[in-house]
Amino acid sequence: MALSTKSIFDPLRNRTDPTPRRHDEPTFDFYDRCSNEVIGSIRDLLEGWFSHYPKGRHQRDLVGRLRDGDGRQWNSGAWELYVHETLRLFGYTMTPHPRLTTTNRRIDFLAVRGPERVLVECVTVGHSDEASVRRGGIGALEAAIDRSGMLDYWLDLQFDRVGPAPIPPEPFVEDLRSWIAAQDIDALNGISHRGGLPSFDWDHDEWLVHVWAIPRSPELRGSEDIRPLGIIAGDDDDKSVWLALRAAMESKAEAYGELDAPYVVAVNAPDAWPDHEEVELAVFGDLPFTRHWRRDGFLMRADGTSHSGLSGVLLGTGIQPQTFSRYWPTLYENPAASRPLPDSLQWRRVRIVRDGPTTVEGVKPPALFGIAQDWPGRPWPK
Repeated sequence: MALSTKSIFDPLRNRTDPTPRRHDEPTFDFYDRCSNEVIGSIRDLLEGWFSHYPKGRHQRDLVGRLRDGDGRQWNSGAWELYVHETLRLFGYTMTPHPRLTTTNRRIDFLAVRGPERVLVECVTVGHSDEASVRRGGIGALEAAIDRSGMLDYWLDLQFDRVGPAPIPPEPFVEDLRSWIAAQDIDALNGISHRGGLPSFDWDHDEWLVHVWAIPRSPELRGSEDIRPLGIIAGDDDDKSVWLALRAAMESKAEAYGELDAPYVVAVNAPDAWPDHEEVELAVFGDLPFTRHWRRDGFLMRADGTSHSGLSGVLLGTGIQPQTFSRYWPTLYENPAASRPLPDSLQWRRVRIVRDGPTTVEGVKPPALFGIAQDWPGRPWPK
């Protein structure tokens, strides 16, 4: 039976599986099947937000993306839902995909509060199609390792070189299992760093992968409640988050022509670790507000271009349903904007003054959303 579009998750499902998310498991599938109470609180919160979203085709479109197995669709839908709920709590009435006089394209939201009108476009920064395929292959490999039954060690996995095609999980795991079986766990006991441990090296088809096996303490050996993978080091795909943030802003800055209301581009990099320096680099450029400032950022440039029709950019990193109580996006005001932003947008703001940027603190997420600082709490599935 098909799921109803009146809710995100199946309200009739009997959830009995508390196990952690598998490395190759889509986010929606994990949230929908996991019986852990923390995951249940996230489901409840998202359903509450979804109930405030305009009914009909807008809800159907949103829930379709949230249920999509492509993680990028989940990230995009979750970010739009988050922005919608935040603006609603700021006191705005929200209209998704309003008609514009300047183009046939539909912007994400028109937010109205009394005489104030704000147009908002949401975008998420994720991985390219090529990178997503590659990461899907890595996820399948990680899931196979976790199912392998190698339960006497913590496995430290590092990708030094990534090939164009996924690693076949079965041959990799069989070779790794044989290598593990040949190790002397007593000789390795007490060594917890790579420098003192031997490594399993997989150098095939342009891949170079290393695995270090760290002996578990005797009381934890053989435990099926703890997955083998302890540490996973990614590839270089995350090192240019600021470039992706800037590209996302550039793609939306003038996408709708000359608008008749303040315009905000809301960008989230949901899978990136929060890094203020990278965000600042994307917005203001290299060496911001020093005598060596190159003025090569998005909002302020040496040639004077600054997208005057764009009132500001809302930038977030690492914002997911389980993290939003701790990570709060920042609204960077455009000093050259033709239409300034209203003060009722209560995000943390950065404004440009003579000596550089100044920060105006906004309402904190726990106060706005009515949740605890450490929401969703513990125990989180391990």
